Amino acid sequence: MHSLSSRILTVSLTLAGVKRWQFAPKRFIGVSAAPRDPQGHRPPILRHVDVDRQDFEGWPTYVLTPASGGAAGQLVYLHGGAYATEITVGHWNLIARLAERTDRTVTVPIYPLTPEYGHRDIFPTLIRLYQRIAARGAADRLAVVGDSSGAGMALALVQSLPDGTARPGDLVLLSPWLDATMSNPDISAVARRDPLLNAAHLRSLGHLYALPDLPSVPHVSPINGPLDDLGRVTLFTGTRDVLNPDARRLRELAAEQGTDIALHEYPGMLHDWVLTPIPEARRVITEIVEVLRGPEPPVEARAVAAVRPTEPARRPRTAPRVLTSCGGRPGGRRRVLR
Repeated sequence: MHSLSSRILTVSLTLAGVKRWQFAPKRFIGVSAAPRDPQGHRPPILRHVDVDRQDFEGWPTYVLTPASGGAAGQLVYLHGGAYATEITVGHWNLIARLAERTDRTVTVPIYPLTPEYGHRDIFPTLIRLYQRIAARGAADRLAVVGDSSGAGMALALVQSLPDGTARPGDLVLLSPWLDATMSNPDISAVARRDPLLNAAHLRSLGHLYALPDLPSVPHVSPINGPLDDLGRVTLFTGTRDVLNPDARRLRELAAEQGTDIALHEYPGMLHDWVLTPIPEARRVITEIVEVLRGPEPPVEARAVAAVRPTEPARRPRTAPRVLTSCGGRPGGRRRVLR
């Protein structure tokens, strides 16, 4: 059963009609576009971490160091917002918790936004920033984490790393936006139940971010990019998210290229629920921490998720496995669908 908080959140978003305006293109283009706050990216006061601004090639870039020192490794966090909106307080709170609980130093680049900028403006700088961070220590202690469009950017970043650049030990994708064309036929069935995202709005913003290219190019739609040599990949998705069908599709395509993605699917959860103050969000954070703090898997098992189902094993079938984390109270059951 879903928590009371999650049910209240879903109803509130539905009644408020958030999906009608949140990413409406007119908010970002034309005479009705709202002016951007040049300091809108600044973090609030965060507990248990030190925050230092270290700009990189003109990008505001923040480094969060936990009070414990961050000796466990490095983490790069790429925030979501449909490539058009700034990092939020919810992002900062999540990032601070990850820094504290994983004992990792977290770098948060504030990349430029669409429609003023597109993927061609972002990736050269993003790759150089990653290379600088990767040079600081062992790659197996480096993680790249992102949510929504930031998760799509995180996957595209790893796909785009030049030969000779170390891949991260972990890639964690939270409610990822993987295909800016929004052309998956299964999206329409989910769209009726999604209280937060409007597929048509995302399609328009994806087009703007892709210009002068088509939105199907891998930097914008990484589901179309190479899915081998990604390291260990963990993906969290909710079934009331229009991006959920592409998350499932990514796992299928990756398996065809030899990469086994650990897909954690939460029934009834909406897009980016990990940023909200509900028990299901706290559970996801705990699962991310377990992934990032756990021992490095052996090379031959690096692509296999470390999953401990609590139900008796069922008779295996040939279909890909999907890990489902049931919504509800922390400590609720997990089940593996086969």
